[in-house]
Amino acid sequence: MRRLGLRAELIGDRALWAGGRVEKLEEALALYERLEEAVRRVVERHLGIRGSVEAYWAQRGVVIDCGEKLADVVRAELLRVLCYKHGSQLIARIVVKDVGSGFAVSVYADVDYETPWLKEKIKP
Repeated sequence: MRRLGLRAELIGDRALWAGGRVEKLEEALALYERLEEAVRRVVERHLGIRGSVEAYWAQRGVVIDCGEKLADVVRAELLRVLCYKHGSQLIARIVVKDVGSGFAVSVYADVDYETPWLKEKIKP
């Protein structure tokens, strides 16, 4: 993430946040695309054929915290990754937000090492 000019933080052993801020939408979208490629490479390299990936995209959205609108989402991708080798689930979000004074580009990743999806059979 540092090669992309982003600040990154590990939160315990189960979460990662990386992000940065740019002034122009074109810069934010270019950074988003580089982040998307980087995250996919890491996931594909780790999983090989031992897992599954679900990918979802959004072209707009909103961030609301404690009832207050913080930002408009300009673009986002959500990845749900199941790792059969480790019995874990990763939820990763790559997001571009219009924060009024520019654009925030972030990656949020949360790992669940005890997901029931791989521990027991669950009927939908």
